[in-house]
Amino acid sequence: MDYLYGVARANGLKNDGACKNPSRLSRLPGFERGDKKQYIIADRCGQEKWTDWVEWVEDQKDDLPNFESLGDMDFDDLPPLNQEIIGGILRKGHKMTLTGPSKGGKTWDLLELCAAFACGGKWHGWQCTVERTLYVNLELDAISLKHRMRDVFVEQGIDFKYRKMIDVWNLRGKARPLDKLAPKLIRRAMKMGYSVIVIDPVYKILTGDENNASEMSLFTNLFDTISEQLRCAVVCCHHHSKGSQGAKRASDRGSGSGVFSRDPDAILDLVELLITPDARKQLFRLMGSRALVSAATARGIDAVDKYGQDDVGNPDGLLMSLQMDYPDYSDAFRAALADANCAAVKMTGWRIECTLREFAKPDNAVCWFKFPIHMEDFTGMLKDAKAEGEEPAWEVQMRLKKEKKEQEKREKAALDKTRKDANAENEGEGEDDGKECDDARLAKAIEACGGLGVATLSEVGTRLKRSKRTVRNRVEATKIYEVRDCIIHGIAKKVYAL
Repeated sequence: MDYLYGVARANGLKNDGACKNPSRLSRLPGFERGDKKQYIIADRCGQEKWTDWVEWVEDQKDDLPNFESLGDMDFDDLPPLNQEIIGGILRKGHKMTLTGPSKGGKTWDLLELCAAFACGGKWHGWQCTVERTLYVNLELDAISLKHRMRDVFVEQGIDFKYRKMIDVWNLRGKARPLDKLAPKLIRRAMKMGYSVIVIDPVYKILTGDENNASEMSLFTNLFDTISEQLRCAVVCCHHHSKGSQGAKRASDRGSGSGVFSRDPDAILDLVELLITPDARKQLFRLMGSRALVSAATARGIDAVDKYGQDDVGNPDGLLMSLQMDYPDYSDAFRAALADANCAAVKMTGWRIECTLREFAKPDNAVCWFKFPIHMEDFTGMLKDAKAEGEEPAWEVQMRLKKEKKEQEKREKAALDKTRKDANAENEGEGEDDGKECDDARLAKAIEACGGLGVATLSEVGTRLKRSKRTVRNRVEATKIYEVRDCIIHGIAKKVYAL
């Protein structure tokens, strides 16, 4: 009775709550009630059983949408799609997850995204529209975040006037599970007009076990609630699982349940690339050249026009030329090259792989992380670079073997240069110029190799560019040296008694 009366009141029907007798609810057709006669106006229009009727009532009370027939839709006049806020990647009202390794620069990347939304700039080459953004900071202290945001604006050359397009909600130490945080977020942001809400990171607001699919399904549904209630895009930051990620698909690198890879409309994955010694050497050259050209330009010197592209590509040669032609700026040029070399040592290469629901898969984006920002690959060497674990084992072995051979070749070249420099100190390098000259050269070579009792035939031969046999013959011919166990000794003088 209470349930029935409640349904009646909810539908605008007044009733006498004091009447608790179900039999009094019946009506007899043909009888008069007051001055009105009772009729049956419908038959078999309701549910046959009370339980069926209760279920029908509950279905009417849910907030789910009704079915729609495609036959009622005009395919020539469909409503427009949601606006693209990251060109070819994300629409307004949709969800995106940025995944990457711990301490891999994900927060810096998201701050760069906020800055791109603020000024309508590009992010990893993708055009962003001007959008008002809320950054939910769950990990950094408030002061560190402010410094990071300023550094991003300064390094990217963005006018400070655009910072008004970004709001921050600092919740480090105050985070709540998302089921409790979402209502508070929606209430505070309802009238702020945000188009994008960035939540960094996800693990701070988990509402269950991240490896439990059913719990994570309920968790990710809360992002839908935020997006629907605020009519905004939601961007989240998630971390990689442990271990090498190269052998995995980009969408499977995130930690926890597979729900994290199935739920978002866009997944962007950051993976670090291996930089070979040759690539690092090339990076040193390019960074050094760029730094010197920039330092010269700042002082009104067009280095490219003055020295040519070939000389500019050699930072050591360019530095020497600049110091000779502009000695007053010598210290500044040396400092610029030193700073560039220091930066090149610390720079890391990254690849951004996209898994999208709304758009065709774009080409992978590659970039360098030069603290504190990501910058485009100006070297062209990252396009074919691989992440750890992507190379088959046999390719790894071949690469290591090749690197070992190249290292041995460099060491041999250095040793040959040392020997050549040592030989240049001797008197001439031609054929024998007479016994006196040969004896002098031999004595000098023995002294340079440690002196008598230390110098070996091999060392002296290397210094004189002669074979061991030739050196032995020459030593024995002097009558003042002798060879014992391949070591050159002096011949002791004999003293005779009178």
